[in-house]
Amino acid sequence: MPEVPLIRDSLKDIYANNLNSDHPTNKHAGLLLDRGFLKYDENQSTLKSDFINKLCQTESSSLYINEFIRWLNLTKDPQNPEKPSRFCQTLFSLENRLLIGLHGASALETGCMINHHNGMPYIPGSSVKGAVRHWARKHLSDELEKIWIKFFGSNPEDTDNDPFSGLVTFHDAWWVPNSAPTASSKASNKRTKSQPFINEIVTTHHLEYYSNEGDTKASDLDDPIPNALIGVHGSFLFTLEGEKPHTDIVKILLEKTLKESGIGAKTSAGYGYFEDASNDLKNRVAILIHSDNETNKEQSVSPALKYEVSQLRESKIIKMFSQDRGSTKKREDYEPLCKLIGEQFYELISQWETETQKTSKNRFRAYGILKDYLPEAKNND
Repeated sequence: MPEVPLIRDSLKDIYANNLNSDHPTNKHAGLLLDRGFLKYDENQSTLKSDFINKLCQTESSSLYINEFIRWLNLTKDPQNPEKPSRFCQTLFSLENRLLIGLHGASALETGCMINHHNGMPYIPGSSVKGAVRHWARKHLSDELEKIWIKFFGSNPEDTDNDPFSGLVTFHDAWWVPNSAPTASSKASNKRTKSQPFINEIVTTHHLEYYSNEGDTKASDLDDPIPNALIGVHGSFLFTLEGEKPHTDIVKILLEKTLKESGIGAKTSAGYGYFEDASNDLKNRVAILIHSDNETNKEQSVSPALKYEVSQLRESKIIKMFSQDRGSTKKREDYEPLCKLIGEQFYELISQWETETQKTSKNRFRAYGILKDYLPEAKNND
């Protein structure tokens, strides 16, 4: 088959420039997946994999980070007994990779569930609900069905004149910014934590057998056919909505589902299984919520500053307020920066109190600046 163009000539340069951009945050993976594959040529077998490799270089932009922080704070638990939250948030990290939305209509003959607005991966709430419902039906006794069915609503196959949607709403799961694991191999050492997509190769060894639903016998002489797919790695924020007694139960079912059955495509091959998020990730996400409750009352804190502080490590904080203290003090957001760091890293910074010029000069200098921004300093005043 000769080369087949898949897009008008007048648009080729626009999509090609976006795909090959030197700024990964400027790429929109969803738009590229739908319209960015420029041509098909069966004589160039690497066209598909090369395209997917470039698409997988996409990084989360500041727009997505701001959206994530906004969603996080809109669905947080205000910890107010008088006004209990209807939302329940929980974090889980992928053990391996996730394949979701493979059957999306595309010239690539593969797909990925990507938000059309921000170009980042997500897990549809309907998929989460279906997976949890399937786990409950498979593992819970028939006697309990009348109870758990209330959480999910009427069975899809039921011809009920009065269908019921369920007591719990399953919202889309958001990919957590900067949660992708970095590769340790030299061939992939350019990957960053802000790249959610990764090229996956799934090899079909018996194409005719699977294409003909087993009518053609499989043979050891069949040629293996590698197929490039778009995988996702990292962590996701899952959000449930409903009365607390209901969401507490469904949260347990959700955890069982993600850990024991997985979600998405090819779970039998190990894809789509989750594990508990690390304490480090939970703390980083907690900073984004906690800062909105306290510091924001006194002085406006931008989402960008919240996110910056959530990514800080001890070595970076020490450097900012010792070797780089001059440039740090020149920042326009210096005061809210110090307050936010003091609030979120109180226990860490308090440990530097005993440091001296001889034991750790840089910690000594950093503590001299940040001690006035620790919560206990305000109380002492």
